[in-house]
Amino acid sequence: MKFQKLISILLLFTVLKCAGQNYKFIYYLDENLNTVHKSKAVIIGKGYIQGNAMILDCFTPDKLIKVVSATFTDSTLAKLNGLYRSYFADNKIESEGNYVNNDMEGLWINRNEQGLITDSITYWKGIPLVQINYEYYYSNLKKDTILSYRYSCKDSLKNTFNEKFISIKNEKEILTAEANFKGERGLLKEYDSLGGVKSDSVFSRNQKEADFIGGENAWRDYLRRTLNANVPADNNAPSGKYMVMVNFIVNENGIVTNIVPENNPGYGTVAEVIRVIKISGRWAPAIRYGRPIKAYRRQPVTFYVEN
Repeated sequence: MKFQKLISILLLFTVLKCAGQNYKFIYYLDENLNTVHKSKAVIIGKGYIQGNAMILDCFTPDKLIKVVSATFTDSTLAKLNGLYRSYFADNKIESEGNYVNNDMEGLWINRNEQGLITDSITYWKGIPLVQINYEYYYSNLKKDTILSYRYSCKDSLKNTFNEKFISIKNEKEILTAEANFKGERGLLKEYDSLGGVKSDSVFSRNQKEADFIGGENAWRDYLRRTLNANVPADNNAPSGKYMVMVNFIVNENGIVTNIVPENNPGYGTVAEVIRVIKISGRWAPAIRYGRPIKAYRRQPVTFYVEN
């Protein structure tokens, strides 16, 4: 973790009071957590002694928003040992877990901005043993309604991998597919709306997302070259930022279909984004368990108008 870089930070013996806490140490840090002059600091670390430990709270220098709280053995900050937490800007916990002698130990949990768990990882001396992942698919930009989610669990000790795909309808969870692996051999089960089950043996855990030919950098270059950035201005849009979010499918053959916008800021922006995605050519299809599958993509595109 990045706080292992704090070992050589200059310690200033300053007593501060913040949110009822007596801070006795302050550190001025750059984005890489190296010591800098106060005027150049992008992170301010404030520390206090609690029992036999040193607690370091880290804040943004402008609004003093807490971004991290970490526990060290002492004020030299040489060894992480105890509770570690990182925070979103609204003070909700983003990540939390414990260190023992600079190694992650036990259960670590990561959350998204909606407070939902995205990762749950169990460590032993810094080695991940059991990794649980949740991936959520939402109905809109506000992310207030979950359409479906994917659950996966990888157990390095048992050499197993389990995955479930769950849709949500009328607040009920419906299992649509699952896969259970021991080593590279697994059994895939797919469920239809009538409760029928289709089972199939699979021999690879290999998975990847659908890709534009050439990868993400080539995709970004294609968008820059092909999009007409002047579309909103040509349609008399006032100065501002116009963001379009679209969903589309890349089928098993790499063909783009079902291009659907989530929003419409107007001034011809949606039509332009759909046009460019529609002519993007054949993609490399997504792979699941070594086989090509239909996959969903979500793409934001932002137009700027300056009058």
